[in-house]
Amino acid sequence: MLWGYSPAGLKAGGSAKLVGYLSRESLDFRVLAMENLRRITGKTFAYKSPTKQKGPIGRWLTAEKNGEIVYKTPPTFVPTENQPAAPAPPADEL
Repeated sequence: MLWGYSPAGLKAGGSAKLVGYLSRESLDFRVLAMENLRRITGKTFAYKSPTKQKGPIGRWLTAEKNGEIVYKTPPTFVPTENQPAAPAPPADEL
């Protein structure tokens, strides 16, 4: 989730994983999943937490089932399987 998703990666199961992470017990997974979904689609469906609001998760499940989790604006850099989402800084800047 930290490296991002390519459009092909979303179609190959990445979108289903992201939606599934919204129901995880771990806050870290939920926050990263929601931020990825927001950046990809531009939507939040008013998601706040898995225990208080089942409606937004249902809307995300429907959107995933209908193939609606796609980039609203194509990313300027699309990660591939073997490549991080952003180039690593030079070693002397670490």
